[in-house]
Amino acid sequence: YNSLGTHSEPLELLWSAPVISEPGVALSYPRTDALPWAGIALQRNPSTVNNSTYGLMGFVGGAAHTHSHASGMSLELFGLGQVLGAKSGRDTYGTAIHENYYRLFSANNTIVVNAASQGSGGWENIAINTVQTVAIEPQPFAAAVSSNFSFSCSSFADNMGSLAEATQQRTLSIVRTSPTNGFYVDFFRSKSTVLNRVATTLNGNVTNQFHDYIYHNVGSTNISLTTNGVALPLFSQPSRFQNDIGDAYEQPGWRYFTNTVVSYPHGQPTRVQFNATPSGTTLYMDMILPAVTNREYARVAAPPITDYGSGTALSPAVVVRQIGDAWDKPFAVVYEPHYSASGSTITNVTALWRSNLVVGLKIESVVGGKARTHYVFSNPNANETYQDSSIGLSFQGRFGIVADHGSNSVALYLGQGASLAYRGNSVSVVGATNSQAEVQFNPGQPPSITANAPVNVVSPGAPAFTLITRQADGAVSLRAVGSIGVPYRLWTTTNLAGGTWTTSSSGTVANSPFVLQDDGAVSNSTRFYRFSTP
Repeated sequence: YNSLGTHSEPLELLWSAPVISEPGVALSYPRTDALPWAGIALQRNPSTVNNSTYGLMGFVGGAAHTHSHASGMSLELFGLGQVLGAKSGRDTYGTAIHENYYRLFSANNTIVVNAASQGSGGWENIAINTVQTVAIEPQPFAAAVSSNFSFSCSSFADNMGSLAEATQQRTLSIVRTSPTNGFYVDFFRSKSTVLNRVATTLNGNVTNQFHDYIYHNVGSTNISLTTNGVALPLFSQPSRFQNDIGDAYEQPGWRYFTNTVVSYPHGQPTRVQFNATPSGTTLYMDMILPAVTNREYARVAAPPITDYGSGTALSPAVVVRQIGDAWDKPFAVVYEPHYSASGSTITNVTALWRSNLVVGLKIESVVGGKARTHYVFSNPNANETYQDSSIGLSFQGRFGIVADHGSNSVALYLGQGASLAYRGNSVSVVGATNSQAEVQFNPGQPPSITANAPVNVVSPGAPAFTLITRQADGAVSLRAVGSIGVPYRLWTTTNLAGGTWTTSSSGTVANSPFVLQDDGAVSNSTRFYRFSTP
């Protein structure tokens, strides 16, 4: 064996030969992957510029197996070269903090229901149900329909014991906005059948079901919470998380949260900014929640995140408490990793409602000096709808995205859906069944279509005249029809053969039919008209 020389790779022992002659092949990571035994649905979005830094990746998962933890339906997020939204990790087996914190719900990015989410039975008596993948695009190892978007939808039954008894659904999406920018969107729905639990608030105790959305990030415990750009007032409440279900493990494990400060319930948009300096450069993660319903925000110091080099330093966490169910009014959260404290591209996040149900987010940003708007839809069921006729917006399906890049450049993404329309642009699956597709509309170019099923695609056309009349005072009234939300220009000339066309008016079609009036026609016996978009 001495003739084989020195080798440092243990797997070479399995090769049955001293040298493998075939050339190495670069490893190609799939856009999505799944580990069903662990309940994990994972998404990646590689960057064309320094992928190790600007690549995006996140997963949702949780299950019971040997050495598993009672994590609930947990989330982890990657950004700027490392895991930022992290599970807390582990400690030495058998120690109190490992048994009663690191293995339990509160050490994860999840929801604790009624202060009573727990594991029971199975490995070490902390088993949970396996998280189930409901839908994912692209399918693991399959080709994606979009280079910028992906999503997964997962479900979980938090029903160990008798005090949580919750049904949950979590949809995670990656949205890339440039080679160096992007964000995550998390829709977490949760509802319980136990309605007599007592929740602590700064306004006193409340009896109802209640849901605590927990997010851990690596870095400093010195994090900021603001609402409408103003610091959110926080008040000390050291006893808030000093309770458990009374078992040997003190589940759900949050007695280890310290330095607890809490806001009064409020229904305003809220932004939390985390910061970490793992290797000399400060990294930021913004956590943005729109105005949905009254919630309390707690900032806590959690035990160290041991898997990502935080040493013995306490780590930051935020706990958002919602009284009542969080199904119709889910925790809808946008996460954006970025450099510099003012480096976030997102300027505003607004909830999209269907009746009393939150079904999406409108996310406004400025990327490379250009304003962009993303409408991200997440219906709890596969065939539900959303409509905003004022901008010609409609969606049918489970998950979809409209990306408005300005200058009439639009992308429509069906993650799982039958149809999506915006400002006269539309894509619909033939047969009205749910499938996956992306269509990009750019001025002067035919639509670019990628789809997993036959689709119908419509580009917006200019408005059309239905009636033109001259009024008694010489002005001209023009009646027209057009697609709602489509921008237009009305052009005029007095010489059809060789005259100059000038813009008489411009706008966006808000109603159809609609009427325009040309007062400039009073001084002209002959006037010609045409529409363009824009």
